Amino acid sequence: MESMMTNHPTRQSVSILLAVRNEEACILTCLAAIDKLDYPKDLYEVLIGNDDSTDRSGEFIKGFIKEKENFQLIEIQQDNPKTKGKANVLAQLAEKARGEFYFFTDADTQVPKTWLRGMLKEFDTQTGIIVGVTSLHSSTFFGTLQGVDWLFVISLIKLISDKGIAVTALGNNMAVRKKTYQQTGGYHKIAFSITEDFALFTKIIAQGWGFKQLQNKEVLAFSQAQNSLLAWLEQRKRWMRGALQSKWYLQILLYLYVLLFPVLLLSAWLFPIPVLLIWLFKIILQTLFIYKKSKELNLKLRLAPLLLYEFYVVSLYPLLFVYYFLPIKISWKGRVYK
Repeated sequence: MESMMTNHPTRQSVSILLAVRNEEACILTCLAAIDKLDYPKDLYEVLIGNDDSTDRSGEFIKGFIKEKENFQLIEIQQDNPKTKGKANVLAQLAEKARGEFYFFTDADTQVPKTWLRGMLKEFDTQTGIIVGVTSLHSSTFFGTLQGVDWLFVISLIKLISDKGIAVTALGNNMAVRKKTYQQTGGYHKIAFSITEDFALFTKIIAQGWGFKQLQNKEVLAFSQAQNSLLAWLEQRKRWMRGALQSKWYLQILLYLYVLLFPVLLLSAWLFPIPVLLIWLFKIILQTLFIYKKSKELNLKLRLAPLLLYEFYVVSLYPLLFVYYFLPIKISWKGRVYK
């Protein structure tokens, strides 16, 4: 790793930070994708933080990284009073990282081989953080609908971000300048949040750094959809915690989107034809938008989930709002947070 800092002064060194907790089902696929990156291996290191896994994750990682000099497994200390959870893992990894840029991904995510080059070339002197694009893959119909939903949401985020409005970050596909991260004080200094990616993103923007939200095939990663409704609700409850900490006007837009169908449904008693036309217009516009974005990313979407996506939204999103406000603590990887 020393050669990354001395032998290639004109090329950028990278530290990939990966938090792992009970990921035996997916960790090898994730590491295999990272190992295939189209980037000199002496210019990137992979720091893997084993967060007290109780399954065979540690064993699998040790077997994979054997004789791979740029991969390192780090057992995470749990008695750190400054932070906890995934933020604690990333804080400890960052303290050991030697690259000029920190790249973040998750154990259930497979990054493309062009990931590092595609992200790095977008950095300029004003940019402190860059967020890539992620798609979901699944063999179930429910998982496919989640993929449609995810594509729609991140495309809206991209649309807003292109107007210079900072929305959020995706911790499974994100890159930060080392000096930018250090200026925030790092995760040990940032107030704890279950959505640690959003917390870091917000802090970086507050420091005056610019951001970019990318949506191209060079930085397109793939992650796993949730396999049950309960898992989906728990995941989205975590994400909503971050969304409801965003700027007030973004929160209003979120509420308006979720409440649109209930409002239309109530209005249909008085104005059935206008309401039906408004709803059909929304579905058509929404479907064309998603289809266009899928073509840009070369994602193959079947017609059935694309057409049924609206029913996914009108049935699950109101349910999510109810679930969010229930007095149920947030659970993540076997840990419970307030």
